[in-house]
Amino acid sequence: MVLDKRLLIIEDHISEFYLCEICKDVMRTPIQTCRGNVACLSCYEKAAKKLTPGICPLDKQPITDEQIYLDKARQNEIYNLSCVCPKLQFGCHWKGIIKNLEEHARSCIFDSFSYYSNYEASNGYMDVESAIQKQLNDLKSQFQQFQHEIMKSIERNSTLVTELDLRLQLHENTTYDGKCIWKLDNFERRLQEAVIGKATTLHSAPCYTSRCGYKYCLRTHLNGNDSKTKSHVSLYFVLMKSDYDNLLSWPFEKQIHVALKNQNDRKMDINQWIENSSRYPDCFQKPSSHMNDAAGKPLIIPHSKLLAEQSGFVKDDSIFFEVNVC
Repeated sequence: MVLDKRLLIIEDHISEFYLCEICKDVMRTPIQTCRGNVACLSCYEKAAKKLTPGICPLDKQPITDEQIYLDKARQNEIYNLSCVCPKLQFGCHWKGIIKNLEEHARSCIFDSFSYYSNYEASNGYMDVESAIQKQLNDLKSQFQQFQHEIMKSIERNSTLVTELDLRLQLHENTTYDGKCIWKLDNFERRLQEAVIGKATTLHSAPCYTSRCGYKYCLRTHLNGNDSKTKSHVSLYFVLMKSDYDNLLSWPFEKQIHVALKNQNDRKMDINQWIENSSRYPDCFQKPSSHMNDAAGKPLIIPHSKLLAEQSGFVKDDSIFFEVNVC
């Protein structure tokens, strides 16, 4: 029994009657000349282009188009050759004749590995090994593209989740009575990032003095905000632009009290008043941008005191700031 490498034809013997004189394989769309030479139509046309028009590439003799015809009888015999499914290596055990191969291919359960095209439409047989490799390459390319799209989708969703989580946190921590307690967690990491210059400025959630009142937040520099204040924690009050600014009186004249809370003994809280005076001419005017300049205390507490054992300011890796606007 012979297994043809190009179409998986199974026959005890493949007669030369079915073989192309040019490619030496079983013919695709066989043609015959007036002198009895045979070849695949595609092979004949390709070879003829390399010769002087009117010369037969099979015997190099003069020939006209009328002396070349499709060999339908030979084609029918080829259609009745026995074959197996080109997806044999993937587990398909179908056997039949070439004529029925196209119909089988449409319902083959191994269609995800399909590499066989319509016998006539493809105008030829595919090399099985090349077809398998091509299909694997196509599947790999499709998988990589799919993987890329999945990663992009995950990144988009991750960004959306992060944004929604941030908005939820801001909403949960926003107050409307002029009072705010700001918990700063992961303090050790945040302080280290401030020291090395990775994240030098932190802001609290926006708050309001009333439901439609002044909008503000706290700002801290855990390692100071300049060379003179390094080794200290700085704390500032910042007015923010809001939708209600045109209904409010300017400049801002309310009193501002800030504190660093001691978690062991509230009597040890560090309390400070921030002056809203001419010392800060740009801090308390109606905001023209997202935030005004900050006003506050650049030296609210030195690191040595803050981090001292049993100081009470850092507990469970967190510190607390408080602001009261009245």
